[in-house]
This record gives sequence, C-alpha cells and structure tokens, in this order.
Amino acid sequence: MVFLWFGFQQLKHANEWIGFIPQIILKYSPINATSIIHFNGAFEVVFALALFFGICTRLSALLLGLHLAHITSTLGFNSISVRDFGVVMGSLFVVLYGPDELCIDRIISSPEELQEKNLFKDHPLQEQYPNHNVNIGPKPWNGT
Repeated sequence: MVFLWFGFQQLKHANEWIGFIPQIILKYSPINATSIIHFNGAFEVVFALALFFGICTRLSALLLGLHLAHITSTLGFNSISVRDFGVVMGSLFVVLYGPDELCIDRIISSPEELQEKNLFKDHPLQEQYPNHNVNIGPKPWNGT
C-alpha cells in the first residue's frame, strides 16, 4: 500500500516531488523533471497493483524493493529512510517467500509449478516438516 500511495501522489502532485530527483539526473537527462516523476509514479502504481493482486509477485516485490533501496540510499540516514528500509525488508521477504494462497500467481499455478519455483525445496527441514513448505506456505487443509 505504501508504494501505491506514493505512486498516486507522484502522478497527482508531480511538482511537489521534483526536489527529490538527484541533480545529476536533472542535469544529464533529456526528459524533463515532471515526466521523470510521472514515469516513476506510473512504475510504482503498476507494480504495486501487481503485488497487491499477486500477479508476478516475486518480480513485482523485487523491482519495488530494489527501487526503494536505491531511493533510500540516496536520501541518507533519517527517520524516513528507516521506514523505507523496513519496507525494503518486507519486499525482500515477499521475494523469498513467494506468492501466498490469496495471490493470483498461486491460484493459476499447479502444485508442480509451485514446487519447482520453491527456493527452499532442498532445505533439510522440508523432510522433517512435510506439511509445511517454507516457500509456498502450508498445504491446504483436506478436511480430515
């Protein structure tokens, strides 16, 4: 939701965000500052909606996390960067965990495809806890 809110704010109030663009980008970019803000806002809205609905979950989380990590590193250390660091870590968690049971990615994928995408399929605890997959969450309850 953070990415979605900031993306819409950039699209709606682009002039208020121009001060956050590094001067080197403004100096060498052939694109004007307002267009850069609009492009950034559209990027954040599109991938935030994809992440919200669980479409290309890992890719969306990775791109948004890397994007925010870069922004955080350029702003320096302050209270805002600490918040942003927390959002970056949350994005990293989504990249590693993958889609959960409410994601469209999970609904349209077969169990075999999910197992193939499992980053932790060779982890030693997978044999000890067969009903829980670290990457794709608990297996659905079968009613018994």
